[in-house]
Amino acid sequence: MMQEGLAVAAAVGAAPQVSVERRLAGAETVGEHRTSTLQDLLAGKPLERGPIIEAVIELADMTDTAVPSLRVVGAACDLLAETMGVA
Repeated sequence: MMQEGLAVAAAVGAAPQVSVERRLAGAETVGEHRTSTLQDLLAGKPLERGPIIEAVIELADMTDTAVPSLRVVGAACDLLAETMGVA
């Protein structure tokens, strides 16, 4: 998903300075935690799908950039939100 996000960024002329590997290494140092999306789900709040997934997919569509993993995760999040009643 991160690689797909970088491809979309490149397609719109952006050049993020932090590599996927560095982001993953940083995430590993955080330790055990719950992401904000998981916290929202557990609290019965709407998920942050729009700014995190849907906006990137929209940009991918505008630039003809393939984002198959983002599309699957987006669809899974939509289904989960509907099932949990937080859509």
